[in-house]
Amino acid sequence: MKKFFIFSTIIILIISNSVFSQTDIRDNSYKFKISLNSAWKNSSKVETDKKDVIKYVYKKGNASIMIIAFKLANVQNLADFIYTIEKDAELNIPQRTSDYTEYDYDNYDGRSAVYKDANDIENIFFYRTKLMEASENYAYMIRFIYKIKEYGTTQEKEIKSIISTFTPLF
Repeated sequence: MKKFFIFSTIIILIISNSVFSQTDIRDNSYKFKISLNSAWKNSSKVETDKKDVIKYVYKKGNASIMIIAFKLANVQNLADFIYTIEKDAELNIPQRTSDYTEYDYDNYDGRSAVYKDANDIENIFFYRTKLMEASENYAYMIRFIYKIKEYGTTQEKEIKSIISTFTPLF
């Protein structure tokens, strides 16, 4: 009986650890951290030669998360940043289908919106640091992409859970 209890306890710990384990992304160069559950697998990480932009892509089935961080000499105007990202042909962001939700924290602020096309639904979060005296500031885009037919309340909860872990590092 004691062996069964020990074996059962070990199995439960292994299963709960795999279900609840997280992948922490901490980028000290681009000053941010975010946590994903372990189901999300890194598929790419690319940085520009000038070391001023980095892009991470994580995948889970048909879904993906793209994180792009920018190093900036000055505080970026958030509306200009969003406009530039939305119009970037390489990113191919679909039509925005919601109003922006605004966020304001002490040293950074942001906006988010929902975007859709015939196949995908995207929740995109834009943030920028606003450190007037700092030698560098940062802007971030965190983009969640799901197939429309696979999107529902579970995915919305997942997005909220992940985005709540995003923090610029000061």
